[in-house]
Amino acid sequence: MRERTLVPSAGVEVVNGAWCCAGLDLATDDPAAACELGLVSVDWHWVGRSRRVRLALPGRWRSRPVPRGAMRAAAASVAHNAWGMLPWFGAVAALLLCGLVPDIAALAGVGWGLGLFLLSVLVHEAGHVVAFRVVGGPKAAGFLVSRGMRSHLVRPRLSRRADLTIIVAGPLSPLLAVGVLWPVVFASPVLFVVWCVLALSHALTLLVPVGDGANARDALRTPASAPRPT
Repeated sequence: MRERTLVPSAGVEVVNGAWCCAGLDLATDDPAAACELGLVSVDWHWVGRSRRVRLALPGRWRSRPVPRGAMRAAAASVAHNAWGMLPWFGAVAALLLCGLVPDIAALAGVGWGLGLFLLSVLVHEAGHVVAFRVVGGPKAAGFLVSRGMRSHLVRPRLSRRADLTIIVAGPLSPLLAVGVLWPVVFASPVLFVVWCVLALSHALTLLVPVGDGANARDALRTPASAPRPT
């Protein structure tokens, strides 16, 4: 039998049945909202007749505080979000192995495309986190939150300029990362084109009415408000 447990994140206290984080001025007694805001992580256990085993499932809600240093925060973001994407990386590995079979070798191209897409998402989220640490300082509270392919940063709203910097940094990071990732991107002209298309698609999310685009317009209208995902 599987059993679910909600584990409070570091810096979160349970007060009168509600999860509270003083650093972010957040409080909720709704389990779904607590997961979305990073106040709790979901632990699954297999409960047998004689023992209880923790199941480290990559698709569960997971949260961890943002480390203080910018580079440490970036590394933590990549590792944290990559774990949630583990089944997808398994699919990438399987597709790349198909390249060894002549009759289905074309599937390896799909694997490269999917792998670059996952990498671009990790770079996008790391961009938010690095910008948050640079403009928000090392002591600003924040949570890295993920569930499968979904990942976001929960943080306090700062000044208008700081908020816009953090929001814009994510979608533009895949473009800026071309110089760092050149061994991967320039392995072939096709991979270069795929990465450029992915990087441009991330940048264009600033123009859509949801996600980073909505957050950017909200930051322009309101210089400070309650914490929300980035």
